[in-house]
Amino acid sequence: MSSRITSELGTLGDRIARMRATEPARTVRHVLARDEAGLWQPALLVGWFRAQDRWWGRVAMLDGDHDA
Repeated sequence: MSSRITSELGTLGDRIARMRATEPARTVRHVLARDEAGLWQPALLVGWFRAQDRWWGRVAMLDGDHDA
């Protein structure tokens, strides 16, 4: 590797380590997520976590009939 290559983002190792962070998302976002019946429902994405080499979203959803 050339010592003349520099980046304001850090080394390649630094960038990879940031990608492996346990919870990169810090903002809540509106998303659609599947419920237990497999139907798409409105939800809030409240965080991320990495498990078994995949990223998973942590969502908050209403449970049950809330039309009243």
